[in-house]
Amino acid sequence: MVDNRKISIIGGGGHIGLPLSVLLFNQGYKVNLVDINKQNLQLIKKGKAPFYEKDIEKHLKNTIENKRFETSHVLETIKDSKFIFICIGTPISKKLRPDLKKFFNLIISVKKIINNNSHLIIRSSIAPGTFRKIFKALNKNNNFTNLSYCPERVLQGQSMIELSKIPQIISSYNLKTLKHVKKLFSKLCKTVLVCKPEEAEMAKILSNAYRYMNFSIANQFFQICDQNDLSFEKIRRLMSFNYSRASGLAASGFVGGPCLMKDTMQLNYLAKNKNNLLKHSYEVNENLPKYIVNKIKKIKNYKSKKVCILGKTFKANNDDLRGSKSLDLIRILKKNKIKHEVYEPNLEKKPKKKIISMIDSSHIIVLATPHKEFKKIKISKNKVLIDTSGFFLKEKLF
Repeated sequence: MVDNRKISIIGGGGHIGLPLSVLLFNQGYKVNLVDINKQNLQLIKKGKAPFYEKDIEKHLKNTIENKRFETSHVLETIKDSKFIFICIGTPISKKLRPDLKKFFNLIISVKKIINNNSHLIIRSSIAPGTFRKIFKALNKNNNFTNLSYCPERVLQGQSMIELSKIPQIISSYNLKTLKHVKKLFSKLCKTVLVCKPEEAEMAKILSNAYRYMNFSIANQFFQICDQNDLSFEKIRRLMSFNYSRASGLAASGFVGGPCLMKDTMQLNYLAKNKNNLLKHSYEVNENLPKYIVNKIKKIKNYKSKKVCILGKTFKANNDDLRGSKSLDLIRILKKNKIKHEVYEPNLEKKPKKKIISMIDSSHIIVLATPHKEFKKIKISKNKVLIDTSGFFLKEKLF
């Protein structure tokens, strides 16, 4: 028997699942948060978020010891749920191809537990054509068709705000399921966009690939400007100031995280022409740490000098290390036996004196992650500053 108020979130302790779980709880649903990370679950039970997400903890404290909010690492607890969300990662292999074996196995395991009155909603990013394969597999033996694809589209760290503001895309081959899912999402946001599953898959993948490629253009421009002793960030501002035709260009800098590169490579796997912009974007973005090390190696007596790296996480004002290019930079510096220190304010707090000492004792400063805390740092002119994002640019246009 299905509990019409119960919703299970598989991967509910993660960056996508947790904000969704909290918002559904706020709407009055009985939420069952399922995750294999027991450490994250323990924190959530105490009303603590296992990662940074703006405003989430003030909502989480309302879930403490509330019977409408359950956490579990046991998949079987989803049994009587009306809706089941899949919010787990969809990785790529070392050969940069979709690696969905574990994802497919999870879907099959879920179907064995739930009944045909439940609705299964895939929230994870999947390559176009994947949903059709899953639908056929579930429909083949036991006639389960209550499957929908509703891709997440929120910005990490801003999910609590964006889930209710950004239009949500929903899709299914089953019109009855689509009706139920639309009703559910209409309680979370103002606008619900309905389309075919293949269109929803492609819209999600293209969105991430577009952003990744935009960053690669900026990083290519950065290198060209840098090689000609020019500030790309200043030129980017000149280009875009009151000039809409150049306003869409991203800032340069490291491009990491669990999604953008991965989804761009999923799209590249589908492309018949492999010599394409997708692959070239990958080469530009992934090789930026190597470009910086090569720049350091051109400095006279570089091995006797220390490098101070500001930032370790994959994006600004965040505590997430997944896919961090700063980690790649550190690895290459170690390989080349270049002395270095790293400061990451979102993972460790150091006294101001120690930070100043770290910078003063370094000859080369690399701005890897443009955290807002770094704005307070003063870097003397006798230091070599490598600022890939133009974060420290103080020149005014007029």
